[in-house]
Amino acid sequence: MSTGKYSPTVSAAYSNDQDWWERNGGEDPENSDKPYEVVYFDRDGYDSYGYNVKGVDRAGYDEEHYLLASVIHDGDVVYELFNSVWSDWGVNDEGFPARI
Repeated sequence: MSTGKYSPTVSAAYSNDQDWWERNGGEDPENSDKPYEVVYFDRDGYDSYGYNVKGVDRAGYDEEHYLLASVIHDGDVVYELFNSVWSDWGVNDEGFPARI
């Protein structure tokens, strides 16, 4: 598993439904006449990558945490924190990110 700009807290939601973020109130700022800061975040206060205005995801981590919490195992980089959070998060009955 790789790590990148998306929070692992939103992986299951995107796997389940690519449009979950829009259904939770988010809008593409380029396709909206509303102010950027209004549409950039969903009803829960997170952007489409899973981070809030402070850059922290639903699990309480920022992207740097995930990148720095890695080890080399058999020559491969293993992102332990990313993998741990990814396995702890799924979707609720509405298809939105939720700790499972």
